[in-house]
Amino acid sequence: MDLGRYGQVLKGGLGVISSVIAIFVGYRQEPVQKLIRSQVGPSYSCNDKRILNASELQICTSWQLSRLDLQLSDAYYDACGNIDKALGADEIAWIKTTRNVCEADEACLIKAYNERLAVLKAKAKPRCV
Repeated sequence: MDLGRYGQVLKGGLGVISSVIAIFVGYRQEPVQKLIRSQVGPSYSCNDKRILNASELQICTSWQLSRLDLQLSDAYYDACGNIDKALGADEIAWIKTTRNVCEADEACLIKAYNERLAVLKAKAKPRCV
């Protein structure tokens, strides 16, 4: 998985749906999008299962792992991952040497995600964008 796609949510209907919901419920669009994102899957597309490894396939099939993947994506960008090249390289290394080593072992993946979340939350910077 390349870093450019990491953390992106499927586009398409999500923006339209969240905009319509925002109009009807009177909320700003961003919190509504976060609510919808928490229900739709991980931070990457699960559509083409031929290109996903065992860890990614397991994440696609588990609501708990999908939610953790979205939380990790948010924590990564809260830690300025979108502008910090060193953090980006560290994230790619974590994916290859920790997450993917778990393969389809859900308990291993949950542990790996929780540990990584703790690391990223410790690096979070206020208003880094």
